[in-house]
Formats: sequence, C-alpha cells, structure tokens
Amino acid sequence: YLPKAPVELAVKALENGFVSGIATREIGLAVVGLGGGRTRPDDRIDHAVGITRLSPVGAEVHAGEPLALVHARNDADAEAAAAAVLACYTIGASKPPAEKTVIRRVLPR
Repeated sequence: YLPKAPVELAVKALENGFVSGIATREIGLAVVGLGGGRTRPDDRIDHAVGITRLSPVGAEVHAGEPLALVHARNDADAEAAAAAVLACYTIGASKPPAEKTVIRRVLPR
C-alpha cells in the first residue's frame, strides 16, 4: 500500500449547481506542486500526496460539500493545492449535456 499523507483537506464548493467544467491540466499541476509528480527526470515522487475523490463533470454539488480531497505533507501545501483545485472547477446552474464516450470508430477497410 502507499503511504498516507499527514494532512487531508476537503476542497468545498462555494455554490450550488452542477460541475460544468474542470481544468484537468491544472489539477495535474497541483499534484506536481504537492510533490506527487516530476518537473525534471531526477525529481523524487512523494507517493503519499495527491488529489482524490474528484467530482466529475455533470455532478450536482452544494455549497460546503466536497469537490475533491487533497492529501499533503503540511497545511500550507494543502491550502495551496485546495485553492488551485477550486479554481479548476466551473459550476453552472444547469446540468451539462452528456458527451459521447465513443466519438468515432476506426474500422479496417
């Protein structure tokens, strides 16, 4: 099993609505900022840190409820990552239309 981070912080929604967009690249960069990814090949990865329980696009959320859970080594890193994650979420008043899982099929000729 992976080690457990000493700090867990819920990223709470600021408003009621539906998740209509997530800046996923920035979520990944927040994980890197926690130490859970590399910016250089020789960087060490901290397997205890990261972001879990991410609410998906289309999920209904209520103010004060968790959008995600940050796992960090200290409070300062947890707060910074939580702010970054919160900025990645777009909350809208209506549920976004479901996107196709399969966009198109490539078949042999």
